[in-house]
Formats: sequence, structure tokens, C-alpha cells
Amino acid sequence: MTRAAFQTFLAVVVGAFVALACAAAWADPPARVARLSFISGNVSFSPAADPEHWVVAHLNRPVFIGDRVWTDQGSRAELELGTAVLRAGDDTVATVLNLDDRLIQIEVTQGHLNVRVRSLASDESFEIDTPNLAFAITRPGNYRVEVDAQDNSTVVAVRDGRGEVYGEGASYLVDRGQWYRFYGTALENDYARIPPVDDFDRWALARDARHERSVGARYVSRAVIGYDDLDQYGSWSVVPEYGNVWVPRGMPADWAPYRNGHWAWIEPWGWTWIDDAPWGFAPFHYGRWAYANARWMWVPGPANVRPIYAPALVAFVGGNDLTINVSTGTVRGVAWFPLAPGEVYRPAYRVTRNYYTEVNVTNTRIDKVVVTNTYDNPHASREVRYRYRELPSAVTAVPVNAFVESRPVAHAALPPRVAAEVVQRAAVAAAPVVAPVRASVIGAGAPSAAKPPVPAIERRVVARHEPPAALPRYTPHELDVNAGNVVDANPHRNAAPELRERVRIVTPAQPTLAGSAARHRNTSPTAGSTAAQAAPQPATPAPPKAPPQAAPQAAPQAAPQAAPQAATAPRTAPAPAMTPGAAASAAEHHGRRTQPTPPAAPRVAQPAPTAPPPHAAPPPAASDSTVTRIAPVAPPRPAMPERRAAPVAPASAPATTHPGKGGGERANLAKPREEHADHAKPKEEHTEHAKPKQERAQGAEARPNGAEEHGQGKAQHEH
Repeated sequence: MTRAAFQTFLAVVVGAFVALACAAAWADPPARVARLSFISGNVSFSPAADPEHWVVAHLNRPVFIGDRVWTDQGSRAELELGTAVLRAGDDTVATVLNLDDRLIQIEVTQGHLNVRVRSLASDESFEIDTPNLAFAITRPGNYRVEVDAQDNSTVVAVRDGRGEVYGEGASYLVDRGQWYRFYGTALENDYARIPPVDDFDRWALARDARHERSVGARYVSRAVIGYDDLDQYGSWSVVPEYGNVWVPRGMPADWAPYRNGHWAWIEPWGWTWIDDAPWGFAPFHYGRWAYANARWMWVPGPANVRPIYAPALVAFVGGNDLTINVSTGTVRGVAWFPLAPGEVYRPAYRVTRNYYTEVNVTNTRIDKVVVTNTYDNPHASREVRYRYRELPSAVTAVPVNAFVESRPVAHAALPPRVAAEVVQRAAVAAAPVVAPVRASVIGAGAPSAAKPPVPAIERRVVARHEPPAALPRYTPHELDVNAGNVVDANPHRNAAPELRERVRIVTPAQPTLAGSAARHRNTSPTAGSTAAQAAPQPATPAPPKAPPQAAPQAAPQAAPQAAPQAATAPRTAPAPAMTPGAAASAAEHHGRRTQPTPPAAPRVAQPAPTAPPPHAAPPPAASDSTVTRIAPVAPPRPAMPERRAAPVAPASAPATTHPGKGGGERANLAKPREEHADHAKPKEEHTEHAKPKQERAQGAEARPNGAEEHGQGKAQHEH
């Protein structure tokens, strides 16, 4: 190889390496986001870019990493994440710690959540972090988490599903029908039967039933956020050119998409549309809009794929050179129009080729070759003839100040025909080249007097997964001085305070300490020990007595335990005894109380048997160390066969849309075709249609114990 050829080869290799490094640095945004889908009462919102400010929460606001939501006394809120829903009761503060395609991580430092997980793929994780524990949901189901800031406890209740609780040096499995209150980070706990549903649970169940009855699931992917809102405000039909479409009901004649709402700056996507309509999320972040038969209709993407969320499926017109005439003179302006079916969406944020392709092909029927050509040729948009750029009623234009200050667009928009004349003089762009201001990240919400207590915000939480590093964004100072100045299309400047400072990471296999305080309250000391002087415990801890509600039954002999070793999985939480006060508190107040129950007074235990029973592990060997570490080992659990739930009858088909009597418009709308998105789901995805055939009955599960107070050597099981 000649010297020149070697230099050429080296340049190619280095160039390829640099290209790969740049592609890795351009991390694609996630395919999903959280949506503030329900607001009742005084609900406040604090964006990650400006955490010192709390504003009145706005419906349809996208919520992402670092954003916080507070529900005041007597208030409720709902966050929708596609395959899961979080519902917050009153006096609750929740923060999004992480949100990507594989992990949902929510921080709760005060209040209570109702969590509904509809599906969970094998590579997905769902975690709720509190000051006491990290609760990892491992199956679809219905869960409730309550955080009591007064007695430093967290309630975990599993009505359906299964989860794993992790603390410092302890971990447990919480199964269907179980209710636990955990204290501190060492996970001392009280146990009770799961209480009956209350008003908060009934409201959550009603919201779930509304989702399950949705007709829209026949025509869109179930990963589309907000599709269940469409049934109430419109109807599904078929148009030969587009297939299944949804038509909003009762819209005025001059209505157009992306006109009744405001713009906000939300990282990492940038300029994001927030619509005012209660149904205004799915049609503005997925699919495309079409104008036919003198009406606007939403055309969803393929129903058998998981769509990628987009901040706004529009094309902007003009950059710094777009000017409009207003009553005060000539000012800079911003204009846009919706993309038609089959037109390419060009993200204004940096993305890889794969993301660029997927965000288009999952939201509209389009040839991948067309998408690839526009990615390879950034100036291709200048040659595209956009369908709705020439439709006067589709174009919206506002002064730049109204745009960056998140003012209501409908109040500041120019007349449609004037806006249409303006856009003919400027080129199409991916996004306006104007920087956000403080009002851009806060949105249209007014300052809110309802704020969470300062201690609730400052409390640290326990977590299994480490939150991401600080997201690049504008600082509050930069937002104040930007004032809509012209900036680069990708203004990633500075980093906000890291979320990692607010969490304590625990490992799932930390050992417990021999001779430490009992993990379960009201547990009798081991034979031969007292409360003041505890002897080393065997590897399998002595199970506490069953709760008073359980009827004791004979249990089969457990298999012999292995020698102590590091735990690799959380152990099933046994059923510790409860004091009468704790049981009454759980039954009457759904697990909320203000003071922890003190441990039971030590009792004189009967002498231990001379030889350990066959199911007990031998005591640890003597050591010169002052503390002997042992690993919590759970007794073996019988395998449970699975069964399939009975098939659910499909919802009734929507009524066929009929032509209006006025205006002489034609009726090309017919009964929609059903598209079953479920047929294309991954095989490894676990849904609510696959449930265990033999679930444990509600109550406690006691284990064999050779050193029990009456020397029976048998376990009690509650069915």
C-alpha cells in the first residue's frame, strides 16, 4: 500500500469513527412522553427548566424528566403514559425522575398514587421511588402507593399484579391482595388484608372502565396517548383516500388544526404545541390532518406499530425574515400549517436516521425511500409542494412575541387570508429560529398559590435505577435575556441541577445484619434472646405470627434451605403480626396514620430445641468480627400455572357519519374498518390478559419455623 493510499484509508477510518461518535452524542428523544390528562381542583405544575416557579397546570401539557405536579387539598390529577396511568390524590407531589422507551421512574415524597399498568414488555421497567423504598412493578395490574411524611412510612398495596420492594439491606415480593406499611429504609413493616376500595379507588376504576370501552382502540395503536378521549367528542368513519379517520364534532366553520392553544418550549423537543380541547392530544402529536368534504379529519398512523410522539406535526414558514403587518406596524412573525397525510415531518431537534424514519412511518403511510431522501437532502423541503400551504384556512400566523410568550394563538392570529399571503413570500422551515423566554417553558398557566410544602420537595428518595444526568437546557437567566432573539435551531446550552442528588441508590442483594432490629414489627424475639441482647439469627429468619384476621391452617412441610449466600431476588414478604391499633388503622383509614406503632414488649421465649428442625438453616459459624452478615433467603415457593382470562366482547362500532343538511357537502364517509393493533404486539409483552391461574388468596403467608414459641415446627398459611 502506497503512502497516499494509506493516508486516504486512515482518513476514511477516522471520519467514520467521528461520525459514529457524533451519532452517539445525538441521543434520540424517547418515543413516549407523559400527558397531564385530567385535572380536578387546584393542581400546580413546575417545569424542570424553571423549578422555582409553580403555575396552574394546563390540560394536555406534556410532562417529562424533572417536571413536578402538585395536587392540593381536595384535588386530583392524572398522568397518562400510553401503556400506564398514574393518578394522584390530594396533597400529593410527584416528580418524573426518568422516562424513556424502557424505564418509567416516578418520585413521590408525599401523598398517594393509584397506578394502573396495562402492559409491560420484558425489557421495560416501572419504578416508584419514595423516601422509604423503591417499588418495582413487575406485572401489569392495579397498585396503590401512599407516602406518609409524618411517620416516615410508605404503604404498598397490590390489588392485582406483583411488585418488588427494595430498601437498604432488605427486599420483598408483594403479591396480589397484599397490603404493607413499611417504616424507614430498613423496611420494618406492618401487614393487613387489603382494605376495601374508597372514593379515590372508585374514581380510578371508573377512569379505567372508560378506557377499556373506548372504540378508538379498533383503529389506532394502543400506545397512542389520549385516543380514548376521541369517542366523546367525535366519530370514526372511512374515507376512500385515507381509510379510517376521526372527525371532531361541533367545530366552527373557520376552525383549523393547531389554532386553539399555545406553544411552549419543552426539552428535548423544543417548540411544542399544547391544545386547549379536552381531546387535543392524540390528533396533534400523532398521525396527520386531512381536509376533505369541507371538513377537517384526523388520519391516524398504522394501528399495528408503536408510534413515536412528536411535539407538533406541522411545517413552519419563514425564519428571521418573516414580517407581518399589525396595527402597530410591521413586526417579525411566525407562521405554520398542518402536514397532510404522506408528507414528511422534519424534526427541528437533532436525531439519527432511524428516528427520522420511524417518527414518520409510524404516524402516516409513507414510503421509506421518500423519508430517506429528505434526510439525506436537508434542502429538499424547498422543492416540496405542501398541500395545505396553499389552503388559506389552514395557515396560522402570529407575531413572534405572542409565539414565544405562550399566548393563546386564537387571540393573536392574523386573519387566515392575510396569513396565507404572508407565507407565500417565505420558505418552509423545520422550526422558527427564535429562542424561548421564561414564559415559553412555563407555558400559559398563571402563577399558582397552591404549592407543596418545602420539606416534601427536599426529601430524598430510595431508588434502584439512577436518574439520568442533567439535561441540557437554558438557564433561567438566559431565558430572561433571550427575549425572542434569533438562535441556532438546536440551542442546547447549559445543564440544570442533577436529579441524582435527590436519590439514594440501593442494590437488590444487600445482606441483613444479624442481631439487628426485627424486620417486622411486633415479632417475638428468637428463643434464647431478649430485646436488649439478641443472638445471631439463622439465615432463614423466624416468621412472625399470622395476622389476627387469618384462619390458621396446616401447611405442607417446606423443603430444606440452602446455606447462607447472597440473595439474588427479593423474598416474599411474610405476614407479620399487627397490633389491634395498626389493624384498625389499616381497615378504617386505608393504611394512613400519623404515628408509628411501637414494637411489642419482649416476652420470655420458650427454650429452643436441642437440634434445629430439618427446614431451618444452621446458624452461622463463629467469627472474630463483631457483626456477622447473613443474606435473607426466602423459602421455596410453589410454581403457579397460568390461565387466560375470558375474552372480552368488543365494543360496539361507532355510528356512521351522515352528511349535513346545509352547505350541500357530499357524504363520502362510511363505516370504519377495524384494525386490530393487538395482533402485532411482541410475544414477550405481558398484558392483563395473561394472569396466574392460581393466585394467592388475600392475607398472610407464614413459613415453617423450628424455634417458634410453642415448638410446633409448622407454618401457618392463610388462603
